[in-house]
Amino acid sequence: MKNSFVLSMVAGICAVSALSVPTLAQAGEYGAIAYSEGTGAYGWATDYDTRDIAESVALRRCGEHAQDCYVAIWVHNGCAALARGSRVGNVVHAGWAWATGQGSESANRGVAERQALTFCSQRTTNCTVTATVCSGRQ
Repeated sequence: MKNSFVLSMVAGICAVSALSVPTLAQAGEYGAIAYSEGTGAYGWATDYDTRDIAESVALRRCGEHAQDCYVAIWVHNGCAALARGSRVGNVVHAGWAWATGQGSESANRGVAERQALTFCSQRTTNCTVTATVCSGRQ
């Protein structure tokens, strides 16, 4: 009887501990890419707990190389991609896209990169994928 009480207590403590520890799927679900049309510079962030933090990190990283950075795209539990192309006048044109729900990170990555290339190609030539971020559950 004494042994079953001890086992019940240990099992109860383990169950409570498991509930209070954040899992990998709960944390780090946001990513972002910031971009500068004037210079073509970019910054990225992946696996942050909130959209605001991911965007701030991406802006800070881009801002180390340019002063006209803006958040081009953010993603929650998926992948986002940036494709840059040729400069036209004072602008380095780009395209960006996101994908979620494709069943795996590699599938989401592929869809986001293809869509970013398509969007970029509608605006300019010589497009290449320059950044891809994936975060959270896929």
